[in-house]
Amino acid sequence: MNPNKCSTPATMMPTQPRSKNLSSLVPRRSELFETISPHMQAPPHSSLPSLIVPHGYYDNVFTYPVAVSKAGKVCSFPLEYTVELVKMAKPQITAEYFRLVADLMVIKGWPLYTVVGNFIVFDVRRLGLDTMDFGWGKPVYGSLARVFLVASFYMNFKDGIVVPICLPEPAMVRFEEELKKMTMEPLDVSVGHRPPKITSMI
Repeated sequence: MNPNKCSTPATMMPTQPRSKNLSSLVPRRSELFETISPHMQAPPHSSLPSLIVPHGYYDNVFTYPVAVSKAGKVCSFPLEYTVELVKMAKPQITAEYFRLVADLMVIKGWPLYTVVGNFIVFDVRRLGLDTMDFGWGKPVYGSLARVFLVASFYMNFKDGIVVPICLPEPAMVRFEEELKKMTMEPLDVSVGHRPPKITSMI
């Protein structure tokens, strides 16, 4: 995997479902989903100029492109496999995709997203919650109030990114072990493989 061709989130996203899957011992034939949840933004920050949130709109606008794989493949294949799945899912995020999802939600009666085997990622680094000033100074902490079992958030922290994870205690211990393996494994120069540089804060 060439880290120069992957964004930081694209490199980080696969590590969490992989570690989470290994730590919770999910059956290898189970289907896993990784959901990338991009937010629409008002101009001038919108990445889709043809689909702009009006000024004054204050609610959430997001959709769910998904990377899907069997649990066994996520555990046994190299990390590059999951990175490629995420990279292929992200280009689905177009103005037309947003419109089609909105139509589908209405037609299907607003169905809930898949929960079992799903890991949802919200990248909130650019929302500016950590810099809001209501008149009494910048916040000491500014981000989401809680973390859900099926979701996590990418948030700014000092000079990097913090990713909250919520798991049962036995699974969290295993998660820490698997994450250390991925972030501290030695270089395998025999096949030209270099593990992604992901620094664990555990």
